[in-house]
Amino acid sequence: MMRPSVDGIVILPLPDAGDESIVRRRLLEIFHLSRGGGEFPSPAERRAFERRWLTTYLDRFPQSCFVAVDGDGSGDADGAAGRTAVGYLVGVLRPPEADPILDEQGYHRHFAAVTERAPAHLHINIAPEWRSHGIGGRLVRAFLDLARAEGAAGVHVVTAEKARNVAFYRRVGFADAATADVGGRTLVCLIRELR
Repeated sequence: MMRPSVDGIVILPLPDAGDESIVRRRLLEIFHLSRGGGEFPSPAERRAFERRWLTTYLDRFPQSCFVAVDGDGSGDADGAAGRTAVGYLVGVLRPPEADPILDEQGYHRHFAAVTERAPAHLHINIAPEWRSHGIGGRLVRAFLDLARAEGAAGVHVVTAEKARNVAFYRRVGFADAATADVGGRTLVCLIRELR
């Protein structure tokens, strides 16, 4: 398989990423490719899962969401000017436990002392064929720049302790801050302070 070229990748705020309906469809596709799970028991459960981890952010916080776009047209042309989304970052500049919609899982309360120091948080996914090209790091830098400009003291992420993304977050400057056993899983909260 030929490695895709990252020369034409640009990071854009969600509102500038192209036709909204096309971009949203592609982000949902990337989301499901990245989640690695099987089928959902029902369409309603699929929509609830999408809402929890992606569409709520797109709908309510578009100003703090970023899209990696193949700007040179070398990907599947489904966006503006022959572009296609190859990854995304959705985030919020306030702590999720302050918003019941964002903390539907309830696990953030286990990390409240940490998220007080680093209230902004994010979720990131890259299409499988575009991983390990530095795109995730570029998306994180765009979000960190926004968070810093908006006065956030820091950014946190919560993931499973053994998940492959832990190494990525450490590479881009996040540090382990706390762990908690939640629902039979060990979760880790990593932070990157901005002040």
